[in-house]
Amino acid sequence: YSPQIARISPDTEGSLEPVLTGQWPTSLAYAQSEGLVLVTHRASDTLGFIDVATQRQVDALWVGDSPSNVVWDDARGLAYVNLGGANSLAIVDVAKRSLVKTIDTVFDPLAMAVSPDGTTLFVASYRSGQTSMYPYQERDGESEKDIAVIDLESQTVTGHILDFASTIQTLRFNEKGELWSTATTNNVEGSLNDPAAKSFEHQLVQLDPNPGLA
Repeated sequence: YSPQIARISPDTEGSLEPVLTGQWPTSLAYAQSEGLVLVTHRASDTLGFIDVATQRQVDALWVGDSPSNVVWDDARGLAYVNLGGANSLAIVDVAKRSLVKTIDTVFDPLAMAVSPDGTTLFVASYRSGQTSMYPYQERDGESEKDIAVIDLESQTVTGHILDFASTIQTLRFNEKGELWSTATTNNVEGSLNDPAAKSFEHQLVQLDPNPGLA
């Protein structure tokens, strides 16, 4: 409940003076070329700018409903901010402190990853759902848009990766250029009272980064 960033010294492993921020800070990104740390304020609906030299938040910009995660694009000088309450992505010009545009992506976006070549941004739905709705009718796979694929040059959604989990926590490219995710799948035919039923399966998943069924 304390709107601040905790800091720890890598030398002494001791606590340093915290940095005060806006309400409900949720994620950080280091914009080294700008001398800033970027912080999302989910309750304030803003992106905060922390000056590394003074170790103080010096500014904040309204970006949209419930910002949940931020990724810094050093080559373009842009920050990509997921808006969990608006099912969209805000693009921010950090040097100008301005909102460039907002793009519709997926339901409740959270995890993000930029491709190794810096051309594509992958935005995952935290609570995407799944096709199996037992005992009700199964949903069409095309309706389960788990990850939006965004071309960073045109700043448009070029497709979606469909239906591989019901809850997606993280996305990351490894040193081989492979896209991986940590996710949870809900076995709706299982019983919460039966340990053998595996009602929830927690997974580490390698994904094909091309749009289509996962």
